[in-house]
Amino acid sequence: MTTAARSATDIILDRFPKGQRILIVCGHGNNGGDGFAMAHMLAPYHDVHVITDADPAKLSPEARHHYERSREFRHHDGRWTPDIVIDALIGVGGTHELREPVPDTLRWMNAIEAFKIAVDVPTGLHAETGDAHPDVFVADLTITMEGPKTGFFRKGGRQCVGEIDVAHIGAPDEIVLRYAVARIVEDHDLEAWLPPRENNTSKFDYGRVLVIAGSRTMRGAAALTSEAALRIGAGLVIVATPSVHPLVLREVMTEVLPMHDDGTMSVAARPLIEQQIHRASVVAIGPGIGTNEAMLNMLADVVNAMDPLIPVVIDADGLRIVPMLTRDLTNVVLTPHAGELARLREQGTGNREPGTWHLAPGTWHLAPGTWHLKGVPSVTRNGNVEYWTVNGNPGMATAGSGDVLTGIIAGLIAQGMTPFHAAAAGSYLHAKAGDWCALFQPMETMIAGDLITALPYVLPS
Repeated sequence: MTTAARSATDIILDRFPKGQRILIVCGHGNNGGDGFAMAHMLAPYHDVHVITDADPAKLSPEARHHYERSREFRHHDGRWTPDIVIDALIGVGGTHELREPVPDTLRWMNAIEAFKIAVDVPTGLHAETGDAHPDVFVADLTITMEGPKTGFFRKGGRQCVGEIDVAHIGAPDEIVLRYAVARIVEDHDLEAWLPPRENNTSKFDYGRVLVIAGSRTMRGAAALTSEAALRIGAGLVIVATPSVHPLVLREVMTEVLPMHDDGTMSVAARPLIEQQIHRASVVAIGPGIGTNEAMLNMLADVVNAMDPLIPVVIDADGLRIVPMLTRDLTNVVLTPHAGELARLREQGTGNREPGTWHLAPGTWHLAPGTWHLKGVPSVTRNGNVEYWTVNGNPGMATAGSGDVLTGIIAGLIAQGMTPFHAAAAGSYLHAKAGDWCALFQPMETMIAGDLITALPYVLPS
């Protein structure tokens, strides 16, 4: 407790060195004990007041020790207005289910015009699920112990945690990694995963992406996917489509496929597709292809007959072939959103929140390759290892955004990333591009092509 309080105090002192009026609201448990300890650590630098209704007889010995040391700071009255309010009411053991007087206290705390800090977890937020009480403490900064909690990035968590800073309490790194359920993708991961571009190389050293996408009514999907693959660094990109969009880049090669009367690619396209697959480093299938049953059966046969060493990224309507796949799926990346995942699991529309909580064993055995579940957060999983994408913004919820992601993932695989790392890194770069766009334009105006335009500004140099 003392170590946790000292680490949290150091974070506060780094931001606010001295001269602030700080109100700490402490509860009955160890989170309250952290608050009591922080009070006497902050007092040499700030004007500290403590509010609590804790019964010292019910406190743990360590919490009671800090409670007694904080006695001199428990003199708050209504005429004293804080600059900073610290929530040390409940902490990680709490949930969104609160009983009075806690919600009333939170309403009062939230109404104070001050910088608000939560210790470990904002009171009223479920640390795992992200469920939030209507009166949850809305923090500007959450100082959490050892690592962010899953609930920070799910459901209501994103709206109440504010900025996240991690306080270390002395646990060895191997302990944290052993019990962590997921890892968050960051810039240093890209630097570790993305192969360097060496001198004396050519386009053939950076892979050949085959994009099987599009239809007469959805030509743009193939254009977006192929451009994203090329822009992320693939050496060559070929798009096989029944109807070429006029904005397909001049640098992208095209294979025009025969089509059915409904504008989807014909079963007669199979020899042309297979000819291109033999030359490909990675194949991306699905954006804009439509739902023609004969076409889907043909594509399933094509994928089943492929060399299993060639990675495949399957997205959008291409996911409809997954139940028909009988081949080894180790090198396959599946990129459903929540509705597509629910359909794969034959659950109708289902719960529309993606995440590990929907990757039940039945889903995993459906296709044991790499899953990338698009949502908030986006989750990339292979076996028991997960990476979460926690950046991005609502402006990315626009037609074609997923097609861009498919191209990014395929382009990264072409350059030598594993399918798993490419899905995680591609999601992170996709979201980072969205955040870059949001710096310069209203989110309402964002379109999928803007994400491609932003890629040169978010790739590590």
